[in-house]
Amino acid sequence: MELLEDPVKIRKACWEKGIYVNIKPLNPGKLQDVMLEVDVRGDIIKGKDIFSQKDPVSLYNKIDEVYLWAHRNY
Repeated sequence: MELLEDPVKIRKACWEKGIYVNIKPLNPGKLQDVMLEVDVRGDIIKGKDIFSQKDPVSLYNKIDEVYLWAHRNY
């Protein structure tokens, strides 16, 4: 397996394997808190941590971290 460090390449590799990270809002409305879940070829793995959309940089960093985890484990 090729060692990937670029987040875009990691995402593309995950998408090719059928792995997606979904953002699920906790409440309807604009900029609500969200939870992440990983869709691995139809199997859903729900996260437990809550993230704020008001801090998009940390949310995007966490999404990249989850994609890296999924790429290494599936």
